[in-house]
Amino acid sequence: MNALIEEALGKYLGAATGVKVWPEQPPENEADTFPAIVYQETTYEADVIHRGASGIAETRFQITCFARTYRECRLLAERARKKLSGFRGSWDGLVIGGVFVLGSRSVPERNPEAKRRDRYGRMFDVVINHREELPSF
Repeated sequence: MNALIEEALGKYLGAATGVKVWPEQPPENEADTFPAIVYQETTYEADVIHRGASGIAETRFQITCFARTYRECRLLAERARKKLSGFRGSWDGLVIGGVFVLGSRSVPERNPEAKRRDRYGRMFDVVINHREELPSF
């Protein structure tokens, strides 16, 4: 069985950037570990042909990079973006047809009442075209 696209993305990002990577949000005991990357699937669409699923899918993810300083955050986001942009190949046995990076933006302060920022964030979206295993009936 092939890896899930989100698991494959997480492993690739961790290896490519050297920081901890989590789906959705860090575990409670790691919430203040920086630098770090969090990813979240935002959309999924399977390609369908007359006979049914084609085995090709497109999944969009939001990638958010966090660090203690503005500079460290921007550098981490840039490193992750460059490693993903235009990638073709395979991740953990999953065939990747292409990765397309979309817009980038700053993450608002998580605690607006804090006297000073304890972290900085930068997010961007990626669309990943990939093959998926078709069920056999």
